[in-house]
Amino acid sequence: MLRALFLTVMTFLILGTGYLLFRNGVFLPVTFNVKSEGPVILMGVGHVGPYHTVLSSLQKVEAFAKDNQLSCSTTFGEYLDDPNIVEVERLKSFVGCVLTEKPSMPLPEDFRISERPSRSYLIATFHGSPALGPYKVYGKAHETMEKQGLTADGSVIELYRMEADGSMTTLYYFPVK
Repeated sequence: MLRALFLTVMTFLILGTGYLLFRNGVFLPVTFNVKSEGPVILMGVGHVGPYHTVLSSLQKVEAFAKDNQLSCSTTFGEYLDDPNIVEVERLKSFVGCVLTEKPSMPLPEDFRISERPSRSYLIATFHGSPALGPYKVYGKAHETMEKQGLTADGSVIELYRMEADGSMTTLYYFPVK
């Protein structure tokens, strides 16, 4: 009886773990290409603290965009500090919406517009959970830069896009020269 219960519990744990790994994209590939992109208009707010806590700041910008009929179909996070060097509580980021044009209305005091000129990026595309990005994408991106003789030239911008089927695509823009 105990053996059957143990086997049942283990089977459910293994299947559940497999399902979660598959659903979050652990087995999905990351694709890379180098191209020139821009200009890009970003509307967002600054955030200080652990990168995994930016969601409330991002939701604040999305709510403002919705209330003011601004399209915010693609959101972004720009992570300005290296978490291997900077203390977690002091990490700086800039999060918000990618816009097609500058808004005409005044922005809240803590919001800002940042226009990025056209430039070269190593762009990584991943169709899994953005939470896996630090583990699946960043190391491979640095390997790809090294193989292609590219040099990192600025902070990474992650673009988050919900697809029609409900899945998430994250585009990682690594500025390069």
